[in-house]
Amino acid sequence: ALSGAVDFTTQTAGGNTGHVTLDNASATALAASTVTGNLTVTSGGAMTQTGALTVAGNGSFTTDVDDMAITLSNTSNAISGDAIFTTQGTAGHVTFDNNAATSLGASTVAGNLGVTSGGALTQSGALTVSGTSGFTVDLDDTAITLSNTSNAMTGAMSFTTQTAGGNTGHVTVDNNMASVVGASTVTG
Repeated sequence: ALSGAVDFTTQTAGGNTGHVTLDNASATALAASTVTGNLTVTSGGAMTQTGALTVAGNGSFTTDVDDMAITLSNTSNAISGDAIFTTQGTAGHVTFDNNAATSLGASTVAGNLGVTSGGALTQSGALTVSGTSGFTVDLDDTAITLSNTSNAMTGAMSFTTQTAGGNTGHVTVDNNMASVVGASTVTG
């Protein structure tokens, strides 16, 4: 079990095959890292970070113990591929900030989900969230598009978009269950 902050650096000649997989039996702190492929992390406790994550591929983050949160809220994170989250229990909350366009992969969050994106916010797989869901884009006139027909977000969903006058911060959401929209600011 690793107990200190863990960092990774991979290199590639352009093939983006510098993948990293870590399965840690205890709480995991991720230090500033640059991964040229996919980053896959499984934690036996809460997952946090001490520095920005730069990932050219997908970032997949799992806590395999009930009620352990994933908090990746560094505003300099840059995950280019899908961001995928899996938590267990009832309080396995996820907080994620990405300083780039963000694509959410198929995720199961056993708690609340909060995502802030530095560009368009989209998805490639269904989101299953047992708590509330909050989605924010902090780039002017950028949309949130969560239109997978298998989404199952149980709690209130809130949305925040910005504008510089273009008023194109649209929100599109499809939820395959009764939906509750919480306090939102939509500029489109």
